[in-house]
Amino acid sequence: MTNSWFVAPLFVVPPPKAILYPWVDAVLCGEGEQALADFLKPGVQIEDKDLQFSLEHLGELHLPAYFHVNPRRMVNLEAGRGCIFRCAFCYSPGHYSSARNFPIQKVLEQVGQFPKAGIAHVWFVEDNFLNNPSHAKELCRELELLQCGVTWSCYATFPQLSQDVIEIMGRAGCTEVFCGIDAVGTVAERAFQKAFLRGSNPMTTKIHQLTSAGIKPTFAFLAAPPSHQAGAGFNDSVLAALEAQVAGANTLLNPLSLTPVRPPTAKVPTDLNLTVRWPK
Repeated sequence: MTNSWFVAPLFVVPPPKAILYPWVDAVLCGEGEQALADFLKPGVQIEDKDLQFSLEHLGELHLPAYFHVNPRRMVNLEAGRGCIFRCAFCYSPGHYSSARNFPIQKVLEQVGQFPKAGIAHVWFVEDNFLNNPSHAKELCRELELLQCGVTWSCYATFPQLSQDVIEIMGRAGCTEVFCGIDAVGTVAERAFQKAFLRGSNPMTTKIHQLTSAGIKPTFAFLAAPPSHQAGAGFNDSVLAALEAQVAGANTLLNPLSLTPVRPPTAKVPTDLNLTVRWPK
């Protein structure tokens, strides 16, 4: 008999829906490494150092074929996990046990190996590269000194993109940054618990600082339907996206998708043969 498990960062079928499928035996929610270890080899404790990638793993891949469909020769890499913000619509607060950065030296060891494998660009895929701006600036200084020729992109939160952070990111090889602005206007900011456009540094000024540093920004905005309380700010979101585009940023207008999520405190019916694992 083969067991069927669902393991994914963004689980699109919540556990109460998954139980409708008799071939689903387990749903792992949150960071999956420890949950998988508990299933496959009970007693093994997974630590952050176990999550680091090495060139030995790259040797197991047929990279020429990968680069054929990925001519940019880009790979994803985690320099940390989680996000310090708690936006109402985001998966991250409930998914990760904490927001944390991996040791800088370990990240440098991984990036330094990539040119040997023909890798030219890295996407730091953690939710927020700037969870700790001081740590991020130190990592950038070390990447600048490394001079391995690898460029990189990242996700970053708009308020943490100060001019000094932007400049050091540019010198360290950053060529792209993705920011979720998402909420525009008081109603949407309150509904989404996110107010990134407030402050003394206007969006257009920050776009100019980024492009001057050689970094192409992409700003994302949420478009809420009329049935949602933030729907009243739809026009404001569209206008802000157009303003960002004119100023030199790529823009995304993402329709809000309402998905039911089972809270971690909910209990699975005892008469169902289903395991649901939530992050501790």
